[in-house]
Amino acid sequence: MSSRVSKIPENQTKQAASVASKVLRDSKSTKKAKSLAASALTQRKEVKKGGAAYVIRSDKHERSLVANTASVQSVNEGTEKYDKALRRLAKK
Repeated sequence: MSSRVSKIPENQTKQAASVASKVLRDSKSTKKAKSLAASALTQRKEVKKGGAAYVIRSDKHERSLVANTASVQSVNEGTEKYDKALRRLAKK
């Protein structure tokens, strides 16, 4: 089974937050729907603070994941170190 990870564009997290807000304000929304909507708003807050939202898709499942700012910075720093090491090795 293969998985694909892709970053969710900023405008999609904004749209999801807008829909989530409407669900929370709707008195006819179920408890489960409101719970999911609250989760979407929390994810949006992390993205606005500098985090990143990703979707992980496999043949049978789809999950969203939000990395907070510290995690995103850590990955970026690790990537930079890895790139520097590869450049040094390429010069040898």
